[in-house]
Amino acid sequence: MNLQQKFKLGSYITSKKGQPFQWGINDCNTFFTEYSDMFYNTEDTQRIKGQYLDRRSGIKFWRNLGLTPAQWLHMRGWEKIDDDYADGDIIVFERKAYSSVYIYFDGAFWTVAENEECKGYHPTAFENLKTQGWRHG
Repeated sequence: MNLQQKFKLGSYITSKKGQPFQWGINDCNTFFTEYSDMFYNTEDTQRIKGQYLDRRSGIKFWRNLGLTPAQWLHMRGWEKIDDDYADGDIIVFERKAYSSVYIYFDGAFWTVAENEECKGYHPTAFENLKTQGWRHG
């Protein structure tokens, strides 16, 4: 990621601060898809925004897609990586019912967590969790 892209990503993350969590509107998935749309010319946010309104309908929506997060990312040009993260990489934390997506920037993993505003987590928060790292190819 060049300096201009880093500035763009930092500005995007900053723009999300202070916005309340809202299922299907401002959550970890829309946070990631907006980033992907902005950087990689995808159009995924418009397909998912407003399609679910709570945890239950979100789980149902994502299950009905019929793709795992890994399949979805691979189809959009992301490649699985190890732990050597660079700005713009992501990790996916898969839970039983749903997955959460975090964008790596400036030494932290950023997301819009359930009932939280956009915030960053130190990488050590994920040391004992099974996550998958991805970088856009």
